[in-house]
Amino acid sequence: SFRRSCLVFELHFIEFYYQTKWDFKMKSVYKTKIKFCVFNSNSLHVEKYFSSINAARIQLRGLENLTPNGVFMFLPITPVLTLATTLILMLAANSQQNSNTPSTQTPPVVTPTPNASPTQTITKQTSSAATAWKIDDTHSMGLFRVQHFGAGMFWGRFDGVTGTISTSGTPMETLALNVVIDTNSVSSANKDLDSHLRSPDFFSVKEFPEMSFVSTSSKKLEGNTWSVNGNLTMHGVTKPITVNMEMTGQSESARGNKIGFEAVFTIDRSEFGMTYGIEKNAIGKSVRIIVALEATSS
Repeated sequence: SFRRSCLVFELHFIEFYYQTKWDFKMKSVYKTKIKFCVFNSNSLHVEKYFSSINAARIQLRGLENLTPNGVFMFLPITPVLTLATTLILMLAANSQQNSNTPSTQTPPVVTPTPNASPTQTITKQTSSAATAWKIDDTHSMGLFRVQHFGAGMFWGRFDGVTGTISTSGTPMETLALNVVIDTNSVSSANKDLDSHLRSPDFFSVKEFPEMSFVSTSSKKLEGNTWSVNGNLTMHGVTKPITVNMEMTGQSESARGNKIGFEAVFTIDRSEFGMTYGIEKNAIGKSVRIIVALEATSS
């Protein structure tokens, strides 16, 4: 960066007119500010600012008064201008002396701006580093809905949801999931129904203590939605499925960086060997599943 030596002069001029022999009133106030700078690039830089202000209420760049209590400074003009001229000559001589000395400064680096010429290329960089997220089992859950006797919709939930999520890119470009659900955590708010759901008629939790979804690929859709392909394993059967995952939010807080996703999809439970109640239309075979995930970066 450049170095510079600067001197600043402020010249205050007051015009006034006589009202009587011993009384006069100010008409207007002028303030001139001159700044002299010498750069190590061997050039003389002069900036001059001028402002004219009404004497009844003096304001200059947010300052209420030039001096306290409305008292103004009277400066002899001739000595000040003489001093300014002398310093200009001294600065000019110093600049000429510096021009005869080889410069050891490194030339400044110019960064292209949006108004750059067509020959300059501006590249927008995005981060592709992967971020690993650990699913928060306290704030994540799985819900399912199935029709009961061709009438109402019966809801149940799984509280034991764990696993990992991986994202990459800023903004996010790819999404990968490995979600594991503890089948023994199934809950319907009824102890008898919960026992039946854990039995071999349904989830058979002793034989199949977990069900899982592992993604194989993902594709960005509109907005905050991704189409995710993967393998769903339930009741000892693995089937490829495609689900739409919506990123519900992302935040940074004292509790860490967090991200949320939600998926809604439907499966045919008979394809996973779970056929109890289908023949008599006691329980439907089409099951809607909602998975809500909250994860913290690990």
